[in-house]
Amino acid sequence: SFGLAKNTVVTNSYTFYGCIPSGQLALPPEGTYTDTVTMTFSLAKATGPSAFIGGTIPVNIIAPASCNISTPPSNINFNYTAFSAAPVLGNTTYGVTCTQTLAYSMSLDATVDVIAGLNYSLALNTSGSGGVNPLSSTGTGVEQYFFINGTMAAGQAATCATATCTGTQIRTLTISY
Repeated sequence: SFGLAKNTVVTNSYTFYGCIPSGQLALPPEGTYTDTVTMTFSLAKATGPSAFIGGTIPVNIIAPASCNISTPPSNINFNYTAFSAAPVLGNTTYGVTCTQTLAYSMSLDATVDVIAGLNYSLALNTSGSGGVNPLSSTGTGVEQYFFINGTMAAGQAATCATATCTGTQIRTLTISY
């Protein structure tokens, strides 16, 4: 117990915080979300019933537009035999997670090139063949899967002097939003 003069005002400051838990199932649409939290404090009086003191705290949550490659693509391997009678296909999948309703496009830095003397082409698609560059989509807030599809045309000789040739090229996948 402590003594205060009658009508004495005591001020205390308290810090409150909120957090948004990680692992949400989906990213929300881009925007600013507001709410008001009402708080009530009770003060027990020695001379009688409790006094209730209320107040409100404004809450603002800013959800910026977000888009990222959540599952990176792996290598595309072509098992091509010189003068193949049919085109040889290869592909890889990758995942993209973007804010709900966010329009975005994906593009490759090059869609045609030559490796070990063999011409090939690449395209983006939602299925395992064909495609375009660039490819557009709209975010759902959860991971969406896409394909990079590759084709080596039939009838090519290549420049390899041995039975097996290998070559590597690095391509860049860009997401714009």
